[in-house]
Amino acid sequence: MKLVHLALAAVATVAAIVAHAQAQYTLEPANPGPLDTVSVRKAFNNEDGTRTRVVMSGNRITVRLQSMDAFFPEPPPGLFEQAIGRLPAGTYQVEVVYVNATGEVTSSLGTTSFTVAPHAAGQPIDDHSDIWWNPDESGWGMNVAQHADGQLYATWFLYAADGSPAWYVMPGGRWTSAREFDGDVYRATGPDMAHFSADAVTRTKVGAARLLVGGSEMTAIFDFDDTHVTRKLVRLGF
Repeated sequence: MKLVHLALAAVATVAAIVAHAQAQYTLEPANPGPLDTVSVRKAFNNEDGTRTRVVMSGNRITVRLQSMDAFFPEPPPGLFEQAIGRLPAGTYQVEVVYVNATGEVTSSLGTTSFTVAPHAAGQPIDDHSDIWWNPDESGWGMNVAQHADGQLYATWFLYAADGSPAWYVMPGGRWTSAREFDGDVYRATGPDMAHFSADAVTRTKVGAARLLVGGSEMTAIFDFDDTHVTRKLVRLGF
């Protein structure tokens, strides 16, 4: 019986050590989609240093942290975060380890598994967040912000017929395919910043827009304020 108790105690100890190691870091988000950037997060300490390397072999990912003794005697409070990146649909394992100056593993913080959900039908394949413009028409353009769920928010900076600045927004919409997004467009007006009041802001629906996207190019079809315009746009490089 004594040997049985010792064996059970040893198993419990090993399980506790493994659970403790795995609890020393988290993966964010816990249930990523194909457009989410997966990151390792943990409380910061001296061992995290400034030299980090992410290695991937098949579906196994290793985050290697090398101690640089950058902070002595106490590290600043905060959170250490290392981005792994966006991954295709599938199941992955992540292990976080500490290595010494010669690259040898000195300890492990445990291994965690996660699954990236498959790309949903009718959802975008890429992230189209950027500033878009037509190089032949410098002076106007469009900002696009895309969330991980695929929803878009677009704003136009352009001019009205009389040459005055005009402010248009597309606060969301719907993907009709993985490459086509449609949404309603609103014109917003309001006071200047020195006299700003949210009560004085007006939002008027003026039409719709269709964005046909593919990599670094976009065809934007604007149909608002009694104007129908099609423009070829590219990502603004800077």
